[in-house]
Amino acid sequence: MESILLGLPVETVISILKWLDCRQILLCSSVCKTLREIVKESVELQYQIELAADGMVDGPPGLMTTADRLELLLDRRRRWRMLDWTRRVTVPIPGACQAYELAGGVFAKSMRVGDVDDGVDKFRRMVRHLTATWLPSRTKEAQSIIREELDVATGEFTIDPSQDLIVLVNVDYMQPECCTINVHLRTISTNTAHLGAASSQLRAEISSDPGMMSVQVVDDVVGVICWASLVIWNWVTAEVLVYYPLDDLPSREFDFLSNRAFMIMVPDDPGSIEIYSFSGHAPLSVFPPLPPTHITTLCMPAVQAGRELSRFSTHSGRCVRNTAPFASARDSRVHFMSIQYNSHGPRFYLFLYNHFLLSLVPPGFGSGEVWTTLTRPWDSWGPAHTRLLEHNASFGWGQLKWFRYAHGQRVVLPPLSISPNPPSTLYVLHFNIHPTRTDDPVPTAESRRATWQYEVVTGPTTIPAGTVFRADVVTHLPYSMSSCSGLSDYSGFMIDDERILGMKSLPYTDDEMNGVDVFTF
Repeated sequence: MESILLGLPVETVISILKWLDCRQILLCSSVCKTLREIVKESVELQYQIELAADGMVDGPPGLMTTADRLELLLDRRRRWRMLDWTRRVTVPIPGACQAYELAGGVFAKSMRVGDVDDGVDKFRRMVRHLTATWLPSRTKEAQSIIREELDVATGEFTIDPSQDLIVLVNVDYMQPECCTINVHLRTISTNTAHLGAASSQLRAEISSDPGMMSVQVVDDVVGVICWASLVIWNWVTAEVLVYYPLDDLPSREFDFLSNRAFMIMVPDDPGSIEIYSFSGHAPLSVFPPLPPTHITTLCMPAVQAGRELSRFSTHSGRCVRNTAPFASARDSRVHFMSIQYNSHGPRFYLFLYNHFLLSLVPPGFGSGEVWTTLTRPWDSWGPAHTRLLEHNASFGWGQLKWFRYAHGQRVVLPPLSISPNPPSTLYVLHFNIHPTRTDDPVPTAESRRATWQYEVVTGPTTIPAGTVFRADVVTHLPYSMSSCSGLSDYSGFMIDDERILGMKSLPYTDDEMNGVDVFTF
């Protein structure tokens, strides 16, 4: 077989090898010197290898050649390691910020306007102003759309610029203990009904005040979770796919693993992650739909008596369709989980890959499957697939911080000041590393900047037993950490494939935003 392959023209051999994945290409290159040279000299095969090495997938055809894409990929790898941005641009974004989203290179924020009090929820119901800003890149400048009047009073929203989709959520209060969640499907570009949706408005009745809500969209599904329910629709067909009432809902924290699977964070002692699959279609005449299939429960480490979870939240970058030359693979993205024991107790951060969670879901599983839920103790999954770190940095609602601090395989930590006064230090963790690789075309070089540091962590992290946990908690997921000190004083950072955003104000207030500093890579 080898001699037959080598007897073909080199172009034909490359065309055959291009059908293989990265590992298979590397295996072929180890067979003999001839194949090794073919792989080494082929731009197309090297691009496939380096895409996989960075946890990326190729984008749609465009003006950039494969050689140009490879050059950009490697240059961006180097710049992310060294935090060597191509430029810093201050983007003016006027007005206050009551809600926001960062997805697909677009930062969108809503602002409350008017002083009308409808007697229900003035803060939530009067948000009607929206600004959407296509952020600058290394080659493009920022552009914004400002909607002075959305025609919908919205509390929460999300966007998918790759589908020109904005999802606006509000609530109609019919009775003290009954209300309707309304989901409006519009285009970002025109603020009109989205033509890809069978209905421009989705509805779900719930039995109590929803309280705080969050909304997510992935491909053809949109999910809303609140204190009362988790509801997932197929927004294209207007079908309700998941309706999970409060009595059955263990937590208001959830995240999509794909457009057919999600996880819920359960704060009950000692804490767990529940993974569910669901179907992409459900008859409109049947309500409620078949329940999602509870695939598995991943248990957190056992804790000492008197310790209980006061916070167990999850976060990852938004999933949009790839319109760039290349982008982070969805399966390779990292989930960032914030864990706190007791209201003023120690705080921990847990990192794990999406592809590990998806590997637990049987292929083709949907709603209502006949399945015995598997419960996995921490020692059977946690040590090998996660990294648990204790940290004093604060993310989240209590400190009015900016979310979207995780994207792809990277997490940007909040601004950490090395002294009581600014400037602050920027830390970026990267979980897609290859510590044993010897042929990286972008070797880690020493920087002349005294403000920059780079560290690769391959050894285990051990959280000793005693204060929180009953036994030592040891985790092994390797990562690197790049840091840069001497930056301006920022209230928070956000991140995507191409940039870091330095935020100069606080969200969820009536204060002016004062613009955003965008660091492009």
